[in-house]
Amino acid sequence: MEGIKTILSTPCNCLGSTYRDRQCGHIITGDKNIVEDLQLRELFGKGIKYRLPKKIDWTEIRNITELTLDKLIITLAGKTGIPIENFYDFKTRFLYILDNRIRFWMTRENGINEHTLSIRKVRELVKNVHENLVIAPADKAANNPVFICKKFYVSKICDEFGINYDHIQDTLIVNEGNDTYKRVQFTTEQLIARHQAVMNKYGIAPRLDMDKIPRIFALPKLHKNPIKFRFIAGASSSTIKPLSQNLLNILKYLKGHLRNYCNAVTRNSGINVYWSVDNGLKVVNALQNVNRTQRLANVCTYDFSTLFTKLPFHVILENLFFLVDKLVRNSYINVTYTKCYPSTIRSANVKNYTGIEIKEMIKDILEESYAIFGGCIFRQKCGVPMGGNASPLIADLVLSTIEFRYLSDARNYGRAVRFKNSYRYMDDILVTTNLDSHGMLFEMYPSDLTLETTDTDPKRTSFLDLDIKVVDDLVISLYNKTDDFSFQVVRYGFSDSNMDREVGLRTYGGELLRIGRMCMLLPDFKTRAITLTNTMRQQGYKKDELFGQFLKFIKRNNGIMVKYNIIRKPIMLRLAFECVL
Repeated sequence: MEGIKTILSTPCNCLGSTYRDRQCGHIITGDKNIVEDLQLRELFGKGIKYRLPKKIDWTEIRNITELTLDKLIITLAGKTGIPIENFYDFKTRFLYILDNRIRFWMTRENGINEHTLSIRKVRELVKNVHENLVIAPADKAANNPVFICKKFYVSKICDEFGINYDHIQDTLIVNEGNDTYKRVQFTTEQLIARHQAVMNKYGIAPRLDMDKIPRIFALPKLHKNPIKFRFIAGASSSTIKPLSQNLLNILKYLKGHLRNYCNAVTRNSGINVYWSVDNGLKVVNALQNVNRTQRLANVCTYDFSTLFTKLPFHVILENLFFLVDKLVRNSYINVTYTKCYPSTIRSANVKNYTGIEIKEMIKDILEESYAIFGGCIFRQKCGVPMGGNASPLIADLVLSTIEFRYLSDARNYGRAVRFKNSYRYMDDILVTTNLDSHGMLFEMYPSDLTLETTDTDPKRTSFLDLDIKVVDDLVISLYNKTDDFSFQVVRYGFSDSNMDREVGLRTYGGELLRIGRMCMLLPDFKTRAITLTNTMRQQGYKKDELFGQFLKFIKRNNGIMVKYNIIRKPIMLRLAFECVL
């Protein structure tokens, strides 16, 4: 904690800075001009995921490949008893193909120059920035760095854990915790041993490389006013990760089972008892189908601002236990690395669990969620574990079960019918009923969850990546929260990075497909497509490359062209020229 105390007691340089946020009083900005070194500023301008271009040593690659091939031949000869000299033709043919591929890629590499900054130099420059600032990825735009006053960033995490700094006494007061976290007196070694014992209960062998306790991170929400933070506890080699991955596979199976069950209920009753959606395309298709038979009068979105930190454990356990009891019953759930499936008997070849064991696993995941900050370990005692592999699915299934239990109750039939055209993606809800009916939402969900809406117009809202309007008729177009950011957002890769150009071009084609699926009107599609094309050109891609990808998009997606009433080839070509050239 001494390092935390030093940061909080040291005055920051935010006062008078042009990058100071007025509301929080400290530097928090996505403007790369805050970086003084011009070369480092240029790198940040290409996004956090940008890879420095590097010349490939093809001779070294060939030598290493040949050496590895020789080892493989020796291994195969020992296993099969075939003489090594009998593999000569195989080796010769393999190296011939390898040499041809190397010559091909060497021609593709022409014109690529290594960046003038070395990795070591970049690290030194970033270390200088870290003297006063923290660099964090922006929420909803993870490829973009946000520069935050180090003192302010640390103070926000301290507030999250209930840690107070007394400026007068110059002391750091580490409380026992707050409503969400509780400080524990475990050492790192004791917690690792504790988690290994938990995993042994479920036949999961402890891994030596999984020995890290998750650290807490704060992601700035620049699309919020005032700016807020999303707190994430994560570690790529967390002590409890293998168990969380195991539970994730089980919950995926339960989600599919619940969706199929709810679809059958909907077919029989006409009530939508399953609101969860995985993407915006389902919402677009559903709203278009509804609008053909009845004119949508209102649209509104709500979101849970405290889902991951305020949902009580007993609510999570009650609903997930209900789900397990309803879907598992007298069977076992077999779990492999990639899938789950039911079985009436225990199998010795795979992990398998009863309903009781699955419920115990869920309870252990909730109760064994820890994070470390400043050398102190805190246990999350409320809410969905932040940063866990299974956490998003836990949150989604809890809400899905709450919705199912309420909407399928015969006593709520009249209210449920009004909400048959409602959808939810994680903690965001889209409803299309009259505003005076929305009180049911507050009745259906637990009072511990804060349900909010930022809509000011009942005829227009944004949900997922959709902009939905019902003024005269239903109109859906693409929406991106990063459009409202105060700085230029980097969304796609640059052509000069250490990445094959084809990856960037395929990204362009994929984005065209997404725009075409989401935009109902041709003018909206053209506006988005032209903006996308200009962005890709600014990032180094050529007109003819993009034009070729646009033609592929048209050829492969006749349905989208028909939607825009574009059937004849000359009109398709004109669209490509207008959007690219």
